[in-house]
Amino acid sequence: MTPDREGTVAELGQLLWWHAQEAYRVQAAVGDQLGLHVTDLACLNTLSTQQRTTAGELADRLGVTTGAVTRMTDRLAERGYVRRSADPADRRRVLIELTAAAVAEVGPAYQEVSRDLAATVAACTDEQIQFLMDFLRQRIVSSRRMTAHLRGQRRDEPDQRSRVSTTSTP
Repeated sequence: MTPDREGTVAELGQLLWWHAQEAYRVQAAVGDQLGLHVTDLACLNTLSTQQRTTAGELADRLGVTTGAVTRMTDRLAERGYVRRSADPADRRRVLIELTAAAVAEVGPAYQEVSRDLAATVAACTDEQIQFLMDFLRQRIVSSRRMTAHLRGQRRDEPDQRSRVSTTSTP
């Protein structure tokens, strides 16, 4: 890799980091408006794309413990945003799903975010948007692989999954 390309890749990495930080701040601001934590919003978003899931699957997806998922879903169930039901295939398992109330109350908080994204990509060609989507999909896969790798290196230590409670900043 040439020095110019190395510098460009380093700058891209820094821009991705800054974007992640600012995206987190947007999520925190939305959460503040709704009285929800960022992890609660991540849970609701995950459920919006997965229909129903178990606490274990949700914990893996969010990178938190099953105990944290239990506390989080207790809070969200109190607000009417999620419901639990027995898995028809295995009555010992509990499935968690999003409610219509969550969509109705949380969805509008993202309208301004959606308008801002639309304005940002308005000048992009379809090919540029497709490139960005492909790039981000590849980064997501790579990040998941890296997370698994980093957590796998610590098997001799206690569980290193995020010990962040759902009431603190991750």
